[in-house]
Amino acid sequence: MEITRLDAALLKKRALLLNGEITREKVNLLRNLLFYLNSLSKKEIRLIIDTRGGDVISALKFHDAILLSLAPLACIVNGECSSSGVAILQASQKRLMTKYSFIYLHPVSIYFQKEEFAVDKNTKARFIDRIKGTRERQRFLYDIITKRTGLSLEEIKAKEGRVIFAKKAKELNLIDEVLEEYEIF
Repeated sequence: MEITRLDAALLKKRALLLNGEITREKVNLLRNLLFYLNSLSKKEIRLIIDTRGGDVISALKFHDAILLSLAPLACIVNGECSSSGVAILQASQKRLMTKYSFIYLHPVSIYFQKEEFAVDKNTKARFIDRIKGTRERQRFLYDIITKRTGLSLEEIKAKEGRVIFAKKAKELNLIDEVLEEYEIF
């Protein structure tokens, strides 16, 4: 994944974009840019989020990178923040959301993209291991959200599968502030 001219222009303004699906490649680039910005200054970095989620392991890796950042990070949801994107949002010091944006929580899914599984005596064990790993990642996401928001696990599960707009997200402590006007640059 390459840095585009837009990315370079935003980088000068200490802003990063997380658009689209969360992938390993995208997170590696964003993490490197986050650490690069940290090396230049400890001034606030803004991460603008519009994602349907994606690779949970990569999202957790970026969550940890945000926690390692010495520069404060303000995450601004502008559009959608779904699935594993919520873990990234919860890592930031400031959790902001534009008025008509939304959060969508749902259980972690199991994907078998681009994988071939030989059907043999170990097939069942491999599937069971995959399910156990997925459950563990789901526990990590729940833990991140409960610790940051103060919501109980039951309250979080009750919100799964529902669109949560900015005003309600603030009431639930998923964000700190609803933005009506905000100067990003």
